[in-house]
Amino acid sequence: MSGSAIQVSSTNDDGDEIQNLLARLGIVTQTSSRKQIIQSTPRLLGNVENFLLVYLNSSIPDNSLLIKFRSLVNYLKIFDDVDDCIAFINNISNEKIIFIVSDALGDPVVSRIQDLQQLFAIYVLCKTAKQVDNWSTNQPKIRGIYMNINEILEQIKNAIENDEENSLTFTHTLTTANTKSEPSFLKNQLIKEILLDSDEMNEAKNELIDFCRAEYVDNIEQLTYIQQFEDEYRKENILEFFRKEKFLYKMLNKGFRIPEVDILFKLRLFIQNLHHYIISSSNNSSIKTLYRSQFVTNDELDTLKTCVDDGLIAFSNFFIASINYPEENLTSSFRNNQQEDKGEEIIFQIDVSNSNNFMSIDNQILVTFGLVTRITHIEKDKNEKTIIHLKTVSSDDRQLERIIEPMRKETRAPHPSLRIVKLFMELEQYSQAAQLGQVLLADLPNAPKDPLLALARIYHSLGTTLYEKEEYDQALDVIKKSHELYVRFLPEDAPQLSPTWNNMGSIYLRQGKTDLALEHHGKALAIQLKSPSPDLPSIISYSNNIGGVYLKLERYDEALVHFKRALQIEEQTLPTNHPELAGTYHRIGGVYFRQNNYEKALEYYDKTLEIELASLPDNHPTVAVTYHNRGTAFEGLGKLEEAVESAEKAVERLLKTLPKEHPQVRMNQAYVDRLKQKLWVKQLFTS
Repeated sequence: MSGSAIQVSSTNDDGDEIQNLLARLGIVTQTSSRKQIIQSTPRLLGNVENFLLVYLNSSIPDNSLLIKFRSLVNYLKIFDDVDDCIAFINNISNEKIIFIVSDALGDPVVSRIQDLQQLFAIYVLCKTAKQVDNWSTNQPKIRGIYMNINEILEQIKNAIENDEENSLTFTHTLTTANTKSEPSFLKNQLIKEILLDSDEMNEAKNELIDFCRAEYVDNIEQLTYIQQFEDEYRKENILEFFRKEKFLYKMLNKGFRIPEVDILFKLRLFIQNLHHYIISSSNNSSIKTLYRSQFVTNDELDTLKTCVDDGLIAFSNFFIASINYPEENLTSSFRNNQQEDKGEEIIFQIDVSNSNNFMSIDNQILVTFGLVTRITHIEKDKNEKTIIHLKTVSSDDRQLERIIEPMRKETRAPHPSLRIVKLFMELEQYSQAAQLGQVLLADLPNAPKDPLLALARIYHSLGTTLYEKEEYDQALDVIKKSHELYVRFLPEDAPQLSPTWNNMGSIYLRQGKTDLALEHHGKALAIQLKSPSPDLPSIISYSNNIGGVYLKLERYDEALVHFKRALQIEEQTLPTNHPELAGTYHRIGGVYFRQNNYEKALEYYDKTLEIELASLPDNHPTVAVTYHNRGTAFEGLGKLEEAVESAEKAVERLLKTLPKEHPQVRMNQAYVDRLKQKLWVKQLFTS
């Protein structure tokens, strides 16, 4: 059912009939052009708003009620089983859940979920007045107990409107901190830059409309507004569409809050136009101070206090402020007692005397997104309400530039969408980078060559990073996408593709798929060998990789063939004391050891050690490994005195960097002790 924003979870045998009925009613579509894209991202199709609605009842609501539900909340999940419902709610982390439950099923479920942070409100639907009286309203999340579903819908409408109007997302950073220590601040600032990047916008409106129609499929009310937007939208009437508080308003609020970057990127035309409209309409030189009430948690308030004098606060979304000091609580209408215990309402007092990032509309102030401010001080007003004093920061502020510029350089790319993927990679948020790349791949099927090749390189880099993090399944998926992009413009045997084939081989080896590993490493090597300008370091690497697969398969003769081919090239192209040469000698020694050819193993271990002693620091750990392996070869030859000597040197090397109780030291010392005991027994019976 991932092709629709309505999902029905039923334990009844007639579940398929219910699905078919919803399809006939036009509520559920069975297929969608975006289906494959959505399945690869955490956000399901239609889940583009801050709220989702969960309905638990023993009977499925009729078509007219479903339409009413979706006029309020686009994403709807219907259950008739308590355990399935609770499992779904427990898995939600980013959205606010509005929960409607029938009296018959409510008692066993409410007590199990009422303390969950993601649960915004509970409404109980009863059939009789007696059922209403049986319910206690002491539970803070229960907003109402009703016999009429329409009364519940009216309450939900008011609650959502209040919460959306008072939703304000902000991030912070200390100006003296590592830029990656507060990634949310850095990420949001660069997302703003990328969204405002003047890329090719000819198709942006159609792209926005297609995206919205796919997300709001079968939502009759919102589709009507989407059609109106397509027919009537102009830059000059942008405020009309923003203030409708319909699909655009709701999607922007969620996109900025989490952030959902794919939503924001799809809406970038509207975001750009609204931002520029606000800036161009800013003629408020007489306005020096803005006020904004906001509920914050105790943890958020503590964080704000640490940022005084040394912190920047950035507001992620477009928001409404006032030029008048608020004398009453503006955001508490739908706050419950449980939430009040965990936070308080504060006032942001913003000095905007050096800013043009806002405009006046109907006695209110609309502030553009991404406003950066500096906390100057914090105080209490006469009513003991906390006031956070802020001053706007210009885009060329030195401290702000010092924080952003390094990451800005790292995320340069020929297309704004590629910058977003690179940004998430630089912030080490690899899963999000992969998901965004998948969306971009689907959205750019006919894009020019340069952006697609750039995306292929990004995918390749991301796959390599995921491999190093041992996330092999995801790494393979990403590397394959890199390959798919490359072969749009390059032949399968192009030399540029050999690293991709090689990396797929390495992943298959880690997954235990040795046949596929051999195939892909072999393909990489064959490409380089046929190239008019073969890359010798690549040939060395691929040959060693093939040898490693054969070693794992215990096909030692074939492993030696490939290791020695690599060695031939290295001996001709590398200095005699190069560490890479030592590595190949060591691998060959290891093969001979496994073949019980201890003389040859020792010969190559000695060559390894000679290079390592000449080229590596005295405390380098690989020297200890070589000494240990020499000891095993001497032991195989029955030369126990030499084995003890070499094994003891391995322990000496390890103790230069590790404590005695370290597992590696203890293991090597145990080997020394075993050798000494073996030598003592031998001497005992030969004396």
